[in-house]
Amino acid sequence: KIPEPEPELNLEPKPELEPEPEPEPIFYSIDVINNENGMIEVYPQKEKYDFGEVVLFNAKPNTGYKFNNWAGSISDTINPVAVEIDKNLIIYSSFEKLPTYKLNYSSSIGGSVTNSNPKEEYANKDFVTLLATAEEGYEFVKWQGDITVNSNPLDIIIDRNINIFALFNKIPEPEPELDLEVKPEVEV
Repeated sequence: KIPEPEPELNLEPKPELEPEPEPEPIFYSIDVINNENGMIEVYPQKEKYDFGEVVLFNAKPNTGYKFNNWAGSISDTINPVAVEIDKNLIIYSSFEKLPTYKLNYSSSIGGSVTNSNPKEEYANKDFVTLLATAEEGYEFVKWQGDITVNSNPLDIIIDRNINIFALFNKIPEPEPELDLEVKPEVEV
């Protein structure tokens, strides 16, 4: 049997493998589109965000509005909302106008009404105190209209349009006292 040749040994040093380069870090941007009914706060606020970074968005409605929902890269009604960044984002928020109400008040002859918080329109849950003040010779009787009570002052939490009227009555003049003194009869 013929011996097999022995494999040749390569004694040359192996070339060193160059390490693979680190991938470039990926950054993302967030574009926030505010409108005249409110604004969006972003935490943390910065130019670029890392992949996987968690960002908090908080919609702040202007007076007379309430947050409705998110739009753009977020579709949700939760406020505030936390989002894990995995792409560039464009964020919008939608705000809804809150209802406003009117408070109409007046009085009969003999008095007047003072409002602690006079406005053209009131937001839901605004607080008002009405005070009925009688003129000399008159007295406050009661409130009439959408609220009928005799308490004065009157505290109101506005939750609808309200029409109210302060009723005053003239204080009756006291009856003249009759002289009921019995006089003896005089004989002439």
